Amino acid sequence: MHPRKSKKGKQRREHSRTGAVAGPSATTLRYGGPIWTTRIGENADMTVQPLIGFFNLASNAGGIINPVYDQTMTTANAWTHLAASYDEFRVLGFQVEYFPNNRYTKVTTLCTPLVGVVDRDSNGALPSFAAGFQYASARMFSLEDPWTDAKEYKGSSVPSMKWKMDSVEDAVFLTTAAPTPTIKASIKFYGQNLTASTTYGIIIQRFIVEFRGRNG
Repeated sequence: MHPRKSKKGKQRREHSRTGAVAGPSATTLRYGGPIWTTRIGENADMTVQPLIGFFNLASNAGGIINPVYDQTMTTANAWTHLAASYDEFRVLGFQVEYFPNNRYTKVTTLCTPLVGVVDRDSNGALPSFAAGFQYASARMFSLEDPWTDAKEYKGSSVPSMKWKMDSVEDAVFLTTAAPTPTIKASIKFYGQNLTASTTYGIIIQRFIVEFRGRNG
């Protein structure tokens, strides 16, 4: 006699066959899945969707770069449609990738490195290198090389920085009608002594977002 197969085991196998990212339950406080995927989980009232935003990474007139990337996604692709279709959302995770405009030579453009950090409590800008290195997550980044997990850049890039939902505070649903993030988690960078007013490359910010309360 064969042992009875559990329903839970069957669900697990079906999930692995489809490869879809299943939407976590509303009470889930920690997200451990991928941030970027084209395979999504969906039901009548809830969906998990990837969104993407693009930004220039540029120095200011003082030769400083100190951008902050948080959960603001109103300029991301598909946001307008999804916000009109669902009442609430929460960000399960996001990551920041960078692609240089050129592999700069230091003869023409100063490319001193940046410090990057994941801050789970604040979306304020870093004021200095010293402030950045107070974070356990601090890493150094070159402006001459991509920061990405894309397989085609393997061996010539460094991993992107990531934030994922990991607490009661992170797991709060927000209304799509007022999407200004109350969760202050952010990924931010600081660099100085750079060529003034120069665009060094493109930042790609990828989100994985759970929407619920379908209204259409």
